[in-house]
Amino acid sequence: MADSIQDELADTDEDDPSLLPTLPGTRDELCPYCQRPLPASAPRVFVYEEAKAIQAMLVDRLDDEDGWVPLQDAAKGGKTQAPSRTGVYRLRYDGLGIYVGKADGSLLERLNRHYNRIRGREKLNIERAECTYSGVRVC
Repeated sequence: MADSIQDELADTDEDDPSLLPTLPGTRDELCPYCQRPLPASAPRVFVYEEAKAIQAMLVDRLDDEDGWVPLQDAAKGGKTQAPSRTGVYRLRYDGLGIYVGKADGSLLERLNRHYNRIRGREKLNIERAECTYSGVRVC
């Protein structure tokens, strides 16, 4: 048996907060940062990280498997050329999402800059870069 609460907590699997013991004087709510049970006297906490929330919404919106096109097609023309308007986009390389961004001016120009940057690197193959995009207007 553990000698103290700290020893009892140290004996648990920190990667799984559900395995933490329920301690007297705590409530079921976990701290949003350390995932430990909050004391009953702790004020209610609401954590909203706007940048992460917006990025998560964009990723969800852009993560349609049918919407991915080769970056070179979106930046250099063809049926899948990006529009010359504001919007958001996501890039992936070898199927791994690497960037979520916004174009304040033109999606076409912004994707063209990414295309030129990737194409200019010796160890990267531009044909393995893909993107998806959506025109949006932020008010």
